[in-house]
Amino acid sequence: VVANLKPSKLRGIESKGMVLAASNADHTKVEVLEPPSSAKPGDRISAEGIDIKEYPLPSKPINPKAKTSVWPKVVEDLTVGEDGIARFG
Repeated sequence: VVANLKPSKLRGIESKGMVLAASNADHTKVEVLEPPSSAKPGDRISAEGIDIKEYPLPSKPINPKAKTSVWPKVVEDLTVGEDGIARFG
């Protein structure tokens, strides 16, 4: 579950997190993204080849629906390959 998101009501229940999943190009296969087995709650996540040190932690909760949100750009490059492995880029 991704945390530090702006709270949002889903079917009348407040949510402060999001499950990450990715699909193949034609959306016939969807996979839930799983962190490495060594990951602990609160760890930052990243994609291979991206240095997270270049990206500061947000100072306030992220609103994925905001016009200035980076989230829609991230979603565009989140995919699942034929091997079932989720990829970014």
